[in-house]
Amino acid sequence: MEHKNRDLYNAGLVILILISLLTIMPFLFAGPPVSLYSIQNGDSINHTISIEIVSLNKIPIHKDEYHLAPMENVVTDKSMLSLLYIPLIGDKCTIKTTLDSNSPEIREVSLGIWEMPYISITNSTIYIDYMVV
Repeated sequence: MEHKNRDLYNAGLVILILISLLTIMPFLFAGPPVSLYSIQNGDSINHTISIEIVSLNKIPIHKDEYHLAPMENVVTDKSMLSLLYIPLIGDKCTIKTTLDSNSPEIREVSLGIWEMPYISITNSTIYIDYMVV
């Protein structure tokens, strides 16, 4: 009986170590997760930009507004909750950006662990791209 308990303990320990390695291994090779998004105001004037990110199922992920000075950069980090939440709802989502209360720019992007939308403002126009690390 004691031998069976030890075997079960060892098997559980091996399974726990394997799960830990499978969870940690991608971060060891690819590094930490990238930010949720990055915004750069490349204009010579101040701008107000609102960002809204929703899943393809219309589940809200993030909403914020920024007042950016000329040449100012903003980087918003992914929270631990979003790192768990995004894979459950799918990493494809819609990002809606509105510059100075004008008509919104809408684009479908991917928010994987190592993918980050990059939003730039140039000549009072919004450009949305994304980077993959």
